[in-house]
Amino acid sequence: MRLILFAVFATFFFAVSAQAAAPDLVVSSMEVKSIGKEGKVLILYTIKNQGNAIAPKSATQILVQKEGKNAVVTDRVPGLLPGGSYNGQVEYTLRDQPGSNYIFKANADYKNNLFENNEMNNGNSFNFSIGRKLGK
Repeated sequence: MRLILFAVFATFFFAVSAQAAAPDLVVSSMEVKSIGKEGKVLILYTIKNQGNAIAPKSATQILVQKEGKNAVVTDRVPGLLPGGSYNGQVEYTLRDQPGSNYIFKANADYKNNLFENNEMNNGNSFNFSIGRKLGK
C-alpha cells in the first residue's frame, strides 16, 4: 500500500513540477498612436513572460479589425527570461475617413509553438477611433 501511495504521490509531484516550470507570455500593454503620415499609425505593445521558465523566440500577431474586415501584421519576439519583457512596434496604414472605428488585437505566441503555464491569456485588444483626418 505504501508503495502504491508513493508512486501516486511521485507521479502527481512530477506532473505538477513539470507544469510549473514553463513560460507564460501575455500582452501586458497595447497602444495605438497616429504618426502623422497619411493614415499611418504606430501600434506599440509589450509582451511579458510572467512564467517561471525561459520563453524561446516567438511571434506576435496583430489583428486589425473593422466592420468584419481583418488585416494581419506579425512581429518577431526574442527569447525572454522569467519576468522579462519585450517592447514591440509595428506600423499600419488606415485607409478610412474620420469616424471609423477599429479594434486592434495582439496575440503573443499566436502559433502556439510554446508550452505555457496558461494558454488562455495570450491576447489583449484596443479600440481606436479616427476622430479627425490623419496626417493633417
